[in-house]
Amino acid sequence: MLDKAFAKNFYEGFQVEDRDSYIYGQRATVIQHVFELACFCECGSVLDVGCNVGLITEKMADEVHGFVVGVDFSRESVRKAKQHFRNVENLNFAVMDAENLAFRKRMFDLVVSLEVIEHLLNPVDGLKEMRRVARDRVIVTTPNPWNWNLIAKLILRKIWSGALVDQVYEDYLNPLKLKYCVQACGMKTVETFGANYGFIGRFFKSPRLQKLFDWFSSLLERKALFRHFGTFQIMLACPTQSEGYGT
Repeated sequence: MLDKAFAKNFYEGFQVEDRDSYIYGQRATVIQHVFELACFCECGSVLDVGCNVGLITEKMADEVHGFVVGVDFSRESVRKAKQHFRNVENLNFAVMDAENLAFRKRMFDLVVSLEVIEHLLNPVDGLKEMRRVARDRVIVTTPNPWNWNLIAKLILRKIWSGALVDQVYEDYLNPLKLKYCVQACGMKTVETFGANYGFIGRFFKSPRLQKLFDWFSSLLERKALFRHFGTFQIMLACPTQSEGYGT
């Protein structure tokens, strides 16, 4: 079992600062889906849980007509975020634990958390906090262990060069477990689907075959039958009426 001290030490040295490779590279499809689901232009307040150095958070602030807050466990990430985006008037950052958010109930129209819950010691506790501070909706993304990479490995009988789970990932949530966690914290699923992360084509040495295979897999992932096999899961949820969080 990981502890928070170990996780904190790791993330203090982990910051994503290359905007082009991060936003317009492999994660472009995931981020595009998130922005389509979020409808940021209709939001007055947004919280980004696990914002890192704020590259995507700043893009949210460009579209939101109110204010955006980004929080992260790493003090160094937050320091860099504040420095980089100090001139963005509707954007602020704070050091905060995702499992203990220092905000009042229903403070934000939308809460977004990208690639965070798989790092939490208690994913349900983190989701409960997101639900507590969300007025309407919560959007989370997380890697999917039931993904095309695994299927490709079985079919092609290749050995993937990187580990499926590294030492700072407490738990990968498959689609069924993610749905269970969302329900356990008092939310209901509105929409969920997979997104291609562009890894599968790397099994091929030819760039043309890489592009062809990734294009084909992206087509399959748009079909309902294959939505659980995207490299990433994207889930839109809202608090349940029974919890007193009307949508």
